[in-house]
This record gives sequence, structure tokens and C-alpha cells, in this order.
Amino acid sequence: MLFLYPAVAQTPPPLKSALNALENRRYGDAIAQTKLVRQPKIADYTAWVAASALFELNDDGGVAEALKPVWAQTPRSPLTGQAALLASRSYVRANQPKSAIEILKRHAGELPQPDGDIALGQAYEAAQEPQNAALSYQHAFYNYPAAAGVDQAETALTRLRDSLGASFPPVTPQTAYARALKLFDARSYKQARRELETLAPSLAGPDRDAALLRIGVAQYNARENPGALQYLRGLQLSGPDADAERLNYIVQCHRRLNNLDQASQTLDQMGRQYPKSRWRLEALLSLASYYTVSNQPAAYEPLFRTCAADFHGDAKAAICHWRLAFAQYLRREVQSASALKDHIRFYPGSEYAASSMYYLGRLAEQAGDGASARAWYDHISSTYPNYYYAALARTRLRDAAIARAQPSQTVVAFLREVTLPVRGRKLDFTANAIVQQRIERARLLAAQSADEFADTELRYGARVDDQPQVLGVALAELALQRHFPERAVRYTKRYIPGSLTLPVDGAPMEFWKLAYPLPYRAPLDTFAKRENLDPFLVAALIRQESEFDTHVMSHAGAYGLTQVMPATGRELARKLKVRPFNAQMLYRPEINLQLGTHYFRSLLDQLDGRLEATLAAYNAGKSRAVSWLSWYEYREPSEFVEMIPFTETRDYVQAVIRNADMYQRLYGGSAK
Repeated sequence: MLFLYPAVAQTPPPLKSALNALENRRYGDAIAQTKLVRQPKIADYTAWVAASALFELNDDGGVAEALKPVWAQTPRSPLTGQAALLASRSYVRANQPKSAIEILKRHAGELPQPDGDIALGQAYEAAQEPQNAALSYQHAFYNYPAAAGVDQAETALTRLRDSLGASFPPVTPQTAYARALKLFDARSYKQARRELETLAPSLAGPDRDAALLRIGVAQYNARENPGALQYLRGLQLSGPDADAERLNYIVQCHRRLNNLDQASQTLDQMGRQYPKSRWRLEALLSLASYYTVSNQPAAYEPLFRTCAADFHGDAKAAICHWRLAFAQYLRREVQSASALKDHIRFYPGSEYAASSMYYLGRLAEQAGDGASARAWYDHISSTYPNYYYAALARTRLRDAAIARAQPSQTVVAFLREVTLPVRGRKLDFTANAIVQQRIERARLLAAQSADEFADTELRYGARVDDQPQVLGVALAELALQRHFPERAVRYTKRYIPGSLTLPVDGAPMEFWKLAYPLPYRAPLDTFAKRENLDPFLVAALIRQESEFDTHVMSHAGAYGLTQVMPATGRELARKLKVRPFNAQMLYRPEINLQLGTHYFRSLLDQLDGRLEATLAAYNAGKSRAVSWLSWYEYREPSEFVEMIPFTETRDYVQAVIRNADMYQRLYGGSAK
């Protein structure tokens, strides 16, 4: 391991005992236990616990004294903001509101919001400064409208408005409008719509256009499609960009309502009035996607062609160009190689650049040009090392004829001329002095069984210090050591987001095994082999389905590691004689793995052993996968994957296969 944490203590250490006592309202015991912690490096944490207990005992003088180690902590304590809130409440209760105001202002940047603004408003009220109190409450109410607890600010503002009358600080329409937009962004569409309807008459120019438009978009986002369509069709806007957006949402409404002729007519209108508008691009993509899902190339290819021609070079148009190039490849058209090269040339940062290179390699193979194939596959493997297409490229490179060939210098020169994103870097996981202090503090907190505090320390450091990748690994290691593999996976994704382009030798092996853990290996191996499945494939599927969280439940109601639906689980349990059965049993790793592997095996058999189609069926349903298989005569599985019309399912299939490839590389040629 990179960062070794102590084993979990059998008897609760003093800090853990203090936390337990605080939670159970044994405040005197909590204070006594904090005095037994002999670790000055984590004095801010013991101070916080002691101060919290003293606050509950109404010892306000004791609170201020106890919190001193928090202010003195270097590097800065993650508890600074919470401590400032606690101190302010204590000062207000002790009739020292000026001290409360001073400490909140001193630590303004660290305060959790909207609690900080509300606490400042309360302090100003206690200091008999109602106008300043109102301003603080307004800041909370208008800047954090969807946050928990903001209703306190609303209640206070109602009270102050009544008492202050004409002296109440006015709020500009623009401030109220900004609040409505925040509600909109938080998906509180009905509330946003109500506020926008009230505000719109007081706005002017672009703000008025945007507010009126958002009323209709809020209806659309709430899936009130007929009402949204009627409103948007009758809306008159002055700005061309706002009007183009209006027309785009009219297209979206017609699409949802299956009014396809009207959608096309509106799109034609956009082409005449706003040919280069980004909203026209959005409308083209949306309608093309609709026809793609139902496999209507005669309808979607003209839309993609228009998009690629009229928005040439726009990053969002990359998918249009790719769809046309791949369609040519599928139809075995002579110009498909040129189209694939053009995609790399015009859209070097596209997610489809690696796909284009792979199919250029396949075309080279079919032409007997092993040197060009070798060059394309080498570049994919080195530049996109953990992509789906890199796994396929490495498989092709094992072909003897390709492996013997020297990479084509023509292809190498072409790739040099293209401005491809810089990839294949290495990351430094050596902690600097400040980060090392964070990690040491986390170790000490872990030794006290205060795991949440240890997490707090490391997550705060990852946010404010300059080595998030180091602290992300430290967090993942602590999570895995405490038997939370799902947290380990999430931390590595969050703090080292570029791992798909990070070569295996670009990070320590410990990092990769944190990002791709293999818990529950014994039952996983047992049930995978029983169903004649590759254990690494099963691990790859679990990582994508649940991230190894045994107690996760999906929005659809699927349970556990392999995300088995209760009805499916009941049927499988009956077949496998797992009795008695109830849905809660799906949270047990052994049961879930037994049922999940059997279900996957049955799907694989029903689909004649076609792995990619089976994965698509596992994610989107068997009937859809069967339908997608019928669309073309695919020469290889990757062509089927590219034609999956649901982005989520296509990404899912690619992710599981690349995960399986990574597990194979990390853990060896076969599971133990």
C-alpha cells in the first residue's frame, strides 16, 4: 500500500469514545474522553468534539476557549467553518453578538452555506442591526434557494420586512431572476416557473426574453409537453438567440409528442432564420438521435450530413461527422477510409478519434497492409491505453503478421501532423510536505477509529491543496482497508479523472488495484466458474453496475453487486433452490453473485454466446439487444457496439469490456 493505516481497534480509543458519548448526549463523558487523546497533531478534532459538548452544556466561555486549537491549526483545519458557526452561536447565546459577527466574517470563505449567512443574519439581529441582518438573510435566500435550511432565511426575511417597512433593503429584479435560475438549475421547475412568471414583467431586454423562455422550458423539463408547446408557439421574443432557443424547444416538444412533420418544418424554419445558431445544432442532433433509435438511416443521415456541413469543426458536431463516416464504413464504401481520416483531422479531440483509428486499422488489415494496421493499433494502445478500442487494438496486435510488421511511416507522419490531445502522461504520487501532514493526520485519526474525521481531512486537502491525486489515493486506500470498495472506486474516479488515458506504468500498481478492486473474490470465482464465466468479466460487470457496493439499490429497484431485480431474483432463486428467498437477501454478496452470474449466463446462452449483445441486454433489455443485432450484418462485435443507439448502453458495454481488460492486466491471466 502507498499509505499504511493502522488496523481497526478492538476497544474504542478515546476520540472514538468521545464521539460516541457526544452522539448519545453524554456530554461530560465526551469532554473527559477528549482529554485522554495525547496527539497534538489532531488537537483541532479533539477541540471540536469538546467544544460541541460544552455548547450543549451551555458553557459558552468554555466553547470559545476549547476552539482555540482549531484556529491555530497548520495546515488549515477542515473544521474551521463549522467551528466558526459553533462559536458564533455560542457568542450570540452569551449576548456577545459583535464577537459572533467578527468570527463569521474572519472565516467567511470557510463557512458552509447557507448556514453561514443565516448565522450572520442571526448575529446581526442580536446586535440590533436589522438592515445588515436582512442583507445576510437575503444573501442566503437568493444565492442558495434549493439548499436545506434556507427556509430559515425566508422566515426571517418575512419578519424583518414587516418590522422594517420602507427601511427593508430592496432587491433588484436581476437578483430575484438569478434566484429563479438557480431553482431552475436545481430542477425545481415548478417553483422556478412561478417565480419567473412573477418576475418577467419587471425585466427588460435579454433578461426578459430569457425569463419568458425559461417559463416554457420549465414546463418542457417537467414533461408538460402539450402545455409547453402551446406556450412556446405563442411566445414573442425580441432577441435572435432567444428566439432560436424557443424554436429548438418547439422541435423538442414535437419530437416528444411524435409530431415529426411539425418538428421537421420547425427545423427548416430554423435553417432559414438562424442557420448558424447553436440551437439549430441542438435541434439537428436531437431529431437525428430520435431517428437513430428507431434505425431510420434515410431520416437521420441527412440530418447528420447537414449538421456536419453547417457546423464543420464545432466540437458538438463531431458525432455527426462520425455517424456519417461509420455508416460509410459499415456499407463498405470506398471513401470510408478518407472519411475516417477526416474525422481524426477535423476532430482530434473527439471521443470517436480512437474509434476512427481502429477501423482504419481494420481496413488496412483487409487490404493486407500490416504496417499501417500496426501503426494505427500502436497509437491507440499508447494514446488511449484504457479505452475500449485500446483493448481491441492490443488483441489485433497479437496477430503474428501485424506484430512482425514495422509501423507505417505514412501513418506515423499523418498522426504527427494532427494536433491530438496530449495523453499518456505519468502522475506523481509522492506527497509534498503539506499533503504528507494531511496524510499523517488522517493516520492518527484512523488510529482513533475516527474514520469520518480521517475522510474529512483528506477530502478537504484534495479540495484546497495542490495534489488531489495523492489524497484521492489516500482516501481510496483508507476506504478499501475499512471494507468499503465502492468508496475506493469513487474516490479514484473523482480525484484522478483522467485514468482512461493514464498508462498502467504512469501510476503505482497500488493505485490501479484501488481503482479496480477485487473484493468478494472467493465467491466471485466460485460462481463465475460454476457458470463457465471469466471471473474478471464478472468483476468488470460488478464495477460498472454497483462499484462493489453490496447495499446499493438502483432507481429501477435493482439490488446489490450485480443489480438483480427482486422479481428476477425470486425466479432465479426458485430455479436454483435458494430457499427461503426475499429481496433483502440480494444484499448478501454470495446470494447476489450466485443469482447474478446465473442470470448473465442464461442471457449469454440465449444470445448464442455474443458477449457484447449480452451486455447490451443486461443493461437495456434482451428485446432491444435482439433488435439491434438485426439492423446490420456486423463483421465484428465492435460494429454492433457502435450501432447501439442508447448512449448509456453503448458506454456501458464498452466500459465493462475495458474493465475486464484492466482486471486481466492487473490480476493475471486467470483468476485464483
